Amino acid sequence: MKVVTADEIIDSFPLAVRVLSRNIFADRKYWVVSIDEYINMCREAKSLDHNYMLDRFDCDDFSAVMYAYARFKYLVNGVARVLDFVSRHSYNIVYTEDGEIYVLEPQTCECWKIDKRPKRFYSLIFALIIW
Repeated sequence: MKVVTADEIIDSFPLAVRVLSRNIFADRKYWVVSIDEYINMCREAKSLDHNYMLDRFDCDDFSAVMYAYARFKYLVNGVARVLDFVSRHSYNIVYTEDGEIYVLEPQTCECWKIDKRPKRFYSLIFALIIW
């Protein structure tokens, strides 16, 4: 586990995402882990969830569970919730101890480095990112 600052996280974003999205940081310091550890947390959190139900328990709820689960069980706050208005989707992004940002789909636990993400579903442009 590693501790980083909000500035370190911001500096890791591609310029377009940094400029065209809004990051909101609730903390000054962030405890972060490896991508494999985040994926394991996602799998655990997913096992607690309901099945997908449109408007009742959908993408924004899955991203909220992952966001809270990492904090509650592991005291890891390097997970952000994304409300992506262009893609009309909600998901998570994580900052890893090796300084990388990944998009993490909480419904399937698939992940991509931020520059390799499928932009149709994870645009990160005009998105609200809550850390």
